[in-house]
Amino acid sequence: MKMFLREARPVRALFGISAKIAADTRVMAANRGLCTGFLVAGLILALLAVPAGA
Repeated sequence: MKMFLREARPVRALFGISAKIAADTRVMAANRGLCTGFLVAGLILALLAVPAGA
C-alpha cells in the first residue's frame, strides 16, 4: 500500500518524509514493492507444491 500512496500527505506525515524525498524515491519504492510481491508469490507457490502426505 505504501508503494501506491507514498506521496499522499497523511502517509508522508506518518513516516516522516518530505514531499521531495517521496518524489525522489518513487522508483526505488516501486521496485522494492514489486520485488516483495514476487518473493511472496514464490513462497506461496512453494507451499502449494509440497505433497499432502509429506
